[in-house]
Amino acid sequence: KERFLLENIRTLLPSNNSSNLSMPRLAEHIIKDAEDGRYDSSATVMQPYREEALNDLFKINGLQKAALQIGIVGTFLGLITAFIEMSTNVNDVMLALPNIIDALKYSFSTSIAGLTTSIILNMAVLLILKKNQEMYYRSLEETTESLIS
Repeated sequence: KERFLLENIRTLLPSNNSSNLSMPRLAEHIIKDAEDGRYDSSATVMQPYREEALNDLFKINGLQKAALQIGIVGTFLGLITAFIEMSTNVNDVMLALPNIIDALKYSFSTSIAGLTTSIILNMAVLLILKKNQEMYYRSLEETTESLIS
């Protein structure tokens, strides 16, 4: 393993500090702790950066829940519309039938749209983001271990 003097480590970090990249901030955090004589475990040092990465998953989870809720609201709006049509045209149910069917189509299509969106977002979380998160965590842990050791 190659060793660097603490004061020379910052020269290895990117000079563009305007970006919000976790790795350079993590390295800066570890260097500052070392300069201050603090030597926390890698798990303790990594925790805030791990939580940052989880925020993306929580955002998608929120979108998934919103899609389901919008689908449910649409279902009830369609059902209410169908019931209103039925109650206003009790004597002419046959004349109101096309409007009732349209309201029910709307009702169930919003449910299907909400469920489909939720399923797609869930698959995106499971297949893509979780895999990327795990790779990111491994990289973060390796970087932290190499900087701390």
